[in-house]
Amino acid sequence: MHPAVALHLLISGSGQSELQDLPGEHQDAATASVRQEAFAASVRLTEDSRGTLLTLGRLLQLEADRMQRCQALFPAAWADYRAATDDLQ
Repeated sequence: MHPAVALHLLISGSGQSELQDLPGEHQDAATASVRQEAFAASVRLTEDSRGTLLTLGRLLQLEADRMQRCQALFPAAWADYRAATDDLQ
């Protein structure tokens, strides 16, 4: 990328923030899922732990939904970024 284009993108933003935010949010959700799964695997199923495990299951589903949303939004964010930068090159 030409240095002038890079400078313009830094100044204007041009969708760059969303391109960074979506993968970052996806990574956060993936990391949370791994940790929650590890914790769930360490919990013995008893009457007292049932609520904890049900809550962990719901949290895992929320993180999976978050990852799926990021994956679905990324192509449009990439297209917006490309459209904003194509005329600068």
